[in-house]
Amino acid sequence: MKHFLVLISLCFSLNANSSKNLDSLKSIWSDLSQHDTVRLKAINHLAYSSLNINPDSALYFSKLYYEYAKSLGKKTDMTKSLTIQGRYFMGIANYSKALELHKKAFSNYKEIGDIKGAAGVLCNMGVVYWYQGKYKKALEHYTESIAMCEEIGEIQCLANNYVNMGIIYNIQGNYIKAHECQIRAL
Repeated sequence: MKHFLVLISLCFSLNANSSKNLDSLKSIWSDLSQHDTVRLKAINHLAYSSLNINPDSALYFSKLYYEYAKSLGKKTDMTKSLTIQGRYFMGIANYSKALELHKKAFSNYKEIGDIKGAAGVLCNMGVVYWYQGKYKKALEHYTESIAMCEEIGEIQCLANNYVNMGIIYNIQGNYIKAHECQIRAL
């Protein structure tokens, strides 16, 4: 019982700290005297941080982020906001909208030369296909993402892709390939 109470206390503490961080980000975003770059970072973190806490807020903030970035001509930030929106729609199982946004983000990342961003979006698209049961397409996207991650030495992205591939191979009953992918993820 004592351990349970400690766990509950920790959860409330983490939630309170998360709430304080989001309030700080909202304050920075709302402060028009802040530099554009600072406000962009604040609204980006606000949208991204809200994805798991309050998804509807994440969508709202990511749209604000997109419009603000657009008004400043910041294509990278516009593209980041599209990625957040894509993750939102993936989370509510609107897969066609998620893919539409991720494809647009992928195209933008390629256009601006952001290989890491493009690789991350390919991984997200792989997840969408995985959730739809389209394992072959998911594996194709993970494989393409892996090639990009290797090109730039992005270890976290590599690990994410290999973990996801391993899960798909496991679902398919290909335990040897699943094990190989899980080992590569380490």
